[in-house]
Amino acid sequence: MPIESTSVQQLVRAGSPAGQAERFCGPLTERPTDWRRPAKALRALVVACTVVVSACGGGSSPDAAVAPAITVGPSSQSVDSSGAGVDFSVSATGDALSYQWQLSLDAGATWVDIANAVEASWRIATPDASMNGQRYRVIVRSGAARITSAAVTLTVPQPSVAVQPVDVSISAGGDASFSVTATGVALRYQWQSRAQAGAAWVDVPGANAASYLLRAATAALNGYQYRVIVSSGGVVAPDSGLATLAVTPVAQAPAITVQPASTATSTGRTVTFGIVVDGIGLLYQWQRSIDAGATWVDIVAATAAAYSIDAPTADMNGFLYRVVVSNALSALTSAPARLAVSSTSLAGLPYDITVAADGMLLVTALPNVNASVNQWAGYVQRIDPTSGAVTTVAGSAIEGYVNAVGSAARFRGTENLVSDAQGNVYVGDLNNAVIRKVTPDGIVSTYAGTGSAGSVDGPRSSASFVAPRALSFDAAGNLYVVDQFAFKIRKIAPDGTVSTLAGNGLSGTSDGTGAAAQFKGPAAIGIGPDGVLYIGDTDGIRKVSPTGVVSTWTTLIKQAAGLVFDASGNLYATAWAQSQIYKITPAGVVSVFAGGAAGFADGTGTAAKFANPLELAIDAAGHIYVADTGNRAVRKISPAGVVTTVVR
Repeated sequence: MPIESTSVQQLVRAGSPAGQAERFCGPLTERPTDWRRPAKALRALVVACTVVVSACGGGSSPDAAVAPAITVGPSSQSVDSSGAGVDFSVSATGDALSYQWQLSLDAGATWVDIANAVEASWRIATPDASMNGQRYRVIVRSGAARITSAAVTLTVPQPSVAVQPVDVSISAGGDASFSVTATGVALRYQWQSRAQAGAAWVDVPGANAASYLLRAATAALNGYQYRVIVSSGGVVAPDSGLATLAVTPVAQAPAITVQPASTATSTGRTVTFGIVVDGIGLLYQWQRSIDAGATWVDIVAATAAAYSIDAPTADMNGFLYRVVVSNALSALTSAPARLAVSSTSLAGLPYDITVAADGMLLVTALPNVNASVNQWAGYVQRIDPTSGAVTTVAGSAIEGYVNAVGSAARFRGTENLVSDAQGNVYVGDLNNAVIRKVTPDGIVSTYAGTGSAGSVDGPRSSASFVAPRALSFDAAGNLYVVDQFAFKIRKIAPDGTVSTLAGNGLSGTSDGTGAAAQFKGPAAIGIGPDGVLYIGDTDGIRKVSPTGVVSTWTTLIKQAAGLVFDASGNLYATAWAQSQIYKITPAGVVSVFAGGAAGFADGTGTAAKFANPLELAIDAAGHIYVADTGNRAVRKISPAGVVTTVVR
C-alpha cells in the first residue's frame, strides 16, 4: 500500500541515512515536498542524505552515488547526398548523469566544448563540406566521477561539378541559358563572366543558382565566357568548365546614336572625330569640306568609326568633317562637325584690329609683306583677349581674289576691318579694290565693289573703289569707307547704296563741304560720340560732319594710322612713325598715352615700347587694343595706361 508522508518521516527518524545525517550534521534544511510520490521522494531523500553525510565527514554508505558507465557509445556518421542532418548519441548508466559533447578539428589533438550540447544526443541539423573529418566525443559525469566516450568521425561529401556548362549560340536579342550539375551538400553557386580569354572574371549579380538565364543578349556579348563557382561551407569545388556565348547579330540598318562633335584644338595637336552607330557589317568613309559644306571630298584611308588629324594647321580652322556609314541594308550621313584650330601666335603682321560683339578680337594679318611672291596675301583671325588663343577665320598665305570658306578664300591686302552686331566682319581688300564680308563661319563674299579700281557711286554691287583703306560703322548702320587713293570718304547706306561724302579725287589739304574738300593721304577713321568722322590724314587729323563738312582738327599728330574714341569722348591715335599712342581730350589737350622709344616692352605709359603700331580698337571696359605691327603682336592698354601683351 502507498507509503504515507508520516511513514516516510518516521522512517527517516528511525535510523535512515537521512536521520544519521541530521543527527551528526544538524537538522536537514531541505526536505522532499512531493509526498504524494513517496517512492521518488524517498530515493531523493536518501541521495541527499548521503551527500550531506559525506560533506559532514561521515563514512561510506551502501547508498553512495553510482559511477557513470557508457553502455552504448556514439558512432561515426556519414551525411548522405540529401544533406539531411545527423545525430550523435550515447547511452550511459549512473546517478544524476550530465553530458558535454566536444569537437576536435585537429584529429583529436585538442578538444573544445560545443555550446549547448549537454544532452545524451546531439544533432547537426545542416552539415556542410567544411565539417568533413571533424571528430566528436562526449563526457558523461555523475557527481565528481566522469567518463569520456571514444572519438567518432563525421564524413561529409565534398562539392564537385558532375556536368559542366556548355557553349550557347543565339541570335541577338535572344535569351541564353547556362547550367551546371554539382554533387555535395549545402551547395552555393556564383556565376561569373569575362569579355575574353585572359580577362578578369567578374561576378554576375544575382546569378546564385545551378542555372543562369541571360535575357535579351546583345551582339556586344558575342565571345563572352561564363563559369560557375560551386562551394559548400567555404569549400570550393574545382572550377567549372568555360562556356562561350556566341551571339549572331540580327541584320539592321545603321542608326547613329552619337554624332561627331565639333572640336577645338591648337596647331600641331592631335584631334579626333568619332561616331557611334548601331548596326552590323558597318562601313565608314570620312569626308571633309573646306567650303562650309558646299562640296565634300572623301578622305583617303579614313574608313573607321574614328578619324584623327595628327598635326592640324591654322589653315584648317573652320573645316567641316562628316562620315558616311553604310551596310548591306542602307547608308546614312552624319551631321557635320567643325574643326577649330588655334595657335599662340599670329599668322602674320597685324594691320587692323576690332572688337567683335562677343568680346573677341578680330585682326587682319599679312604673312608675306617682305616676300617677293604673295606679298599681299592675308588672313582674318580671331583672338581670345584673355588666353591669347588665335584661330583663323578666313584667308591663307596665298594671295588672290577668291570667295570661298575659311582657308580656301583669297585676299590681296587685308589691311583693315570692322565688325557688325551679328559678328560679320567687313574687310577692306585694298589691292582687289573691294570690300569683302566674312561670316562667323568663315564664309567669304564680296560685299561692295566690282574688283576693278574706280570711284563710281551707286548700288554696292556695281559701285567701285580704288583702295578701301579704313572702315567704320556709325550708330545708324552706315558703313564709312576711307578710299585712300581715290582721296575720298565714301558711305554705304544700310540699303547698299554707295555715295561720296567728301573729297573730289584730288590730293590736297583743303577744307570744305563735300567735293570742295580734299584729302592728301587718308588712312584711318574714327567716329566720335556726336557722329562726326575723324580722319587720320597725312598732315593731321581732319573732321567730317555727317553732312560732309570737312575741317582740320589738329596738325599735331600726322599720319595717324588708327583712331578710336572712349566713352568720355577722348580720342586715341597711333603715331606709327614715332611708335606712340596719343590721347586727345575733348578740350583738345594732346599727350602721350603710351609708348616711348621704339622697341618691345610692357609697362606703364612711356615706359612701354611699340614698333610702328597701326590700328586701334576699344572694348566696353575702356581697354585699348593695339595692332603692334612691327612687333607682330597685339597689345592691350588699360584705362590707366598699363601696357600688356595679348599675343606675340
